Amino acid sequence: QQARQQAADGHRLLVAAASDSDSRPDLSFDRDPWRLRLAGDAGICTPRSLTKRRPSEIDRALYPWITPWNDVWDAVFERDCGEALRLQVGGARGSAELVWE
Repeated sequence: QQARQQAADGHRLLVAAASDSDSRPDLSFDRDPWRLRLAGDAGICTPRSLTKRRPSEIDRALYPWITPWNDVWDAVFERDCGEALRLQVGGARGSAELVWE
């Protein structure tokens, strides 16, 4: 029931970030240079909520690229972004896009 309600509330993504530098990215901090966006054919959405947390043992088992040194964020986006979704991560140092087809 809870999973069904969460799915109805919006697109929920688990995002992990790591950095080679001493300063770790903090996607939930307003002044961090990195930004998350979910782009679709209906427009671009920013996260409705973005919660930083330490990765759990389950996270690390399901997603082997997550290490104990990564931070992870639960990102929830509105459902009205449309179809053909692309997760965009961008900042002053570069950008990347993950496309679902």
